[in-house]
Amino acid sequence: MIKKIKSTEHIAHAAHLSKSSCVLDIETDSRYWRTSHFRNVRLADTEKEMIWIPEKESDEYDLLLDLAESLSRCSLVLTFNGTGFDIPHLRKKYSAYRLSDPLRDIRHDDLFLMLRKYNSLLPVARHRLNDYVTLFTDGHIPEGDAQKALFISRILNLSCLKEGKFGAQIRSSSCPEAEKYKEESPDVPHSNKAAREDALKDSLSIILTPALPLSFSIHCTDGPFELDSNPDAGTLKLRIRSDGGSFYMYHSDFENYDFLPGEGCAVHKSLTAYVASDRKVKASRENCYTLIPCGAILQGNEKTLIKYSKSAIEYLLSKQS
Repeated sequence: MIKKIKSTEHIAHAAHLSKSSCVLDIETDSRYWRTSHFRNVRLADTEKEMIWIPEKESDEYDLLLDLAESLSRCSLVLTFNGTGFDIPHLRKKYSAYRLSDPLRDIRHDDLFLMLRKYNSLLPVARHRLNDYVTLFTDGHIPEGDAQKALFISRILNLSCLKEGKFGAQIRSSSCPEAEKYKEESPDVPHSNKAAREDALKDSLSIILTPALPLSFSIHCTDGPFELDSNPDAGTLKLRIRSDGGSFYMYHSDFENYDFLPGEGCAVHKSLTAYVASDRKVKASRENCYTLIPCGAILQGNEKTLIKYSKSAIEYLLSKQS
């Protein structure tokens, strides 16, 4: 049996995984475990990748023993689409050789399933491993599926957007409230006034600075929102379309709201209990919103911007990809 060890330090900074986490990938000559033989087995962490390549059929037993020893140091195993193949295939192999299953007490997460909740933000045609790799612009293409999965695991940093862990500031706006906003801020220093007036020339854009690095492409357009990334700067631009001097603030828990056509907004069911049934309909993703005056956003502090931006991101994340 051939055993290779390769350094993964060149992608370790990208993974943001703990030292007790690893990425597992197996390649076999058949999907049926009774007759299949391993072509190679790869186990990568933030320091190194171990590759086992059996040269003859009898090497399979030694491979499984060596892999079990390596897995004993892991508390989390990541795979890409391993739920459907890698993990059950390995477990059946250990059972066939009457060996203790090292995966029994280790948590397993499938990146293919974990990334699905962020797919609406990612400009990929198909949700394959190589498609996710192309989102990155740093020019380095990892070798082997285990390293690729380790490499793209940083897409999970998108969780900081969903959790509201980012900074936010207004970049520009052409909202009808913009002129009023400038007039009501006479005490702003002259240098800041010039910058602010220049910023308010275009449609409303909010620059988001995530708490975790997002060095890959993001693009999503839906409803009044458009989200784009600048991987080199690590920032995002959220563009928002206003309607009659107001912004749409969507509520993700639309099942708890009713939409009132007469008022043109959604109201929580706790407040619509006594509203006539012909004046309300069940809210959906598309109409579960409250209209927020532009001035409330333009004059609000960063906390207000983050709250509004978070609701926009939740709306985009719920888009069917």
